[in-house]
Amino acid sequence: MRLFFAIELPDEVRERIVETQASVRADVNDSDWRWTKPEMLHVTLAFLGNVADEELENVKAFADETCSQVAATELSFERIGCFPAWKSPKVLWVGAFEETGALANLGDSLTQKCAGESGAVDKVLLHVTIARARTKFTRAHGRGLADLLEERVSPCGSATVNQIVLFQSTAGQNGPVQHIPLEKFPLKS
Repeated sequence: MRLFFAIELPDEVRERIVETQASVRADVNDSDWRWTKPEMLHVTLAFLGNVADEELENVKAFADETCSQVAATELSFERIGCFPAWKSPKVLWVGAFEETGALANLGDSLTQKCAGESGAVDKVLLHVTIARARTKFTRAHGRGLADLLEERVSPCGSATVNQIVLFQSTAGQNGPVQHIPLEKFPLKS
């Protein structure tokens, strides 16, 4: 099964990100992008990829132990960007920022431990994906897009993160079909 750990968005933050997404959508070629549905918006903390069914309990046990040692943390959602901006951009995002680095470190720990379970190795930066490219862009287009997005001011609110969710992602031909929450792991209060 394809798994990832994520932070769910409060309704108010989700609504503001959807407004930002609509604003960006008006300034780019809409058909070049596959836009994330509002109900699929989240902050990916650690993408595990395919995990064997028999490893699921090990993943949950490690997450439970690790999350219980991390304090609840405030995230602010702001800035719009794309990556990789220096070449062909594949993702448009709204940044998720924290002062302490606790959530980024938690994501790194979950990725490193669970990568052995699934073979995944990607390090995830805290962000909300608002669109994925359907087109391969040139470097010049990527730089222009990055400049366009950099000029925007997009405060989308903040939220206290007090739990992490393990999701199963079902995939279709055009990306994720649904995200199914499997278990929630509270952070230390």
